[in-house]
This record gives sequence, C-alpha cells and structure tokens, in this order.
Amino acid sequence: MKRNLRHNGSRPRGRGYSLAECLIAILILAGATVGLLQTLWAGEMQAAHSVEEVRAVLLAESLLEEILSKPYEDPQGATGLGPDSGETGRVGFDNMDDYHGMSEQAGALTDAFGESLDANYQTFDRAVTCSNESSQSVLTFSSVNGLRVTITVTGQNGMQWTLERFIPEPRS
Repeated sequence: MKRNLRHNGSRPRGRGYSLAECLIAILILAGATVGLLQTLWAGEMQAAHSVEEVRAVLLAESLLEEILSKPYEDPQGATGLGPDSGETGRVGFDNMDDYHGMSEQAGALTDAFGESLDANYQTFDRAVTCSNESSQSVLTFSSVNGLRVTITVTGQNGMQWTLERFIPEPRS
C-alpha cells in the first residue's frame, strides 16, 4: 500500500514549541529568577545589618565595662568631668568621669591597654559623654546622685547605637 504524501514546498509542522512559546517561557523563568535573587539579596542585607549591630553593641559594652572597672571618685580628689591634668589617654584614666569627651575614629579603635582592635571593628566611630545627674530611686523613692555615661557608636553608613547607664554615687 502506497501512501500519498503531499508536498507543497513547506516543511511539515512538528509537535515542537513555537518561538513565541519559548519567549514566554524564558520571560517567566527570568521573572522567577529575579524574584529569587531579590529575596536572597534582602536576606544578605539583613544578615550584614545584624552583624554590624552586634559589633556596634559589643564595642559599646566593652567600653562600658572598662569604665565600670574604674573607681567612681577620682583618687586625687578632682571633681570636674573629663580627664584630669596629666591624664592624656585612656591608659592614664583613673576614674569613671575621665572618659567624658573621649572619642575614637574609625581605623583607630583600641582596647583598654592601647592595643588596636580587630579590623572587623575598625569601621566604627565611638564616643563617650558623662554627666552628673540625679535620678529617682524606685526602691527608696528618694533622689540619688550619680553619673550618667552615654556611649555612642556610629557605623560607616551613619547609623548610630547608643548605650546609656546611670551609675549611682557610692554612699560614704
């Protein structure tokens, strides 16, 4: 039995996809890929922000711990805020209020012994202010004199983190 094939000069149509169908599929895949990449990028940015925040808080807390390790009152009896005569750097600070006005710029952050901090922390600035204040005690319902220490850490993007602590004056 012989089949009669017609040939009209054009190729027979197969069951493949047309160019339009392929283009639509490519556009759908591209859109899905862009959506996925945006989600991943947002997650990376959130993770980077979290790491930056943890580092900033660690910088502030370590400096606060250093301040708290000093005596409240000046051993020489000085009463003004800030470093006293002859106290030219942190290594020479001998009481809490000596830290008033201290600031460190990015790239120059050090620990209590003057050693440079790890490079991961060198992208921040940090500054300390101290003020003599009175605060209401919730235990005794009376006024308590003390020192308010405020440490501000600033990231390279201008974001700031502030740690504040009221330190009551010791009773005589």
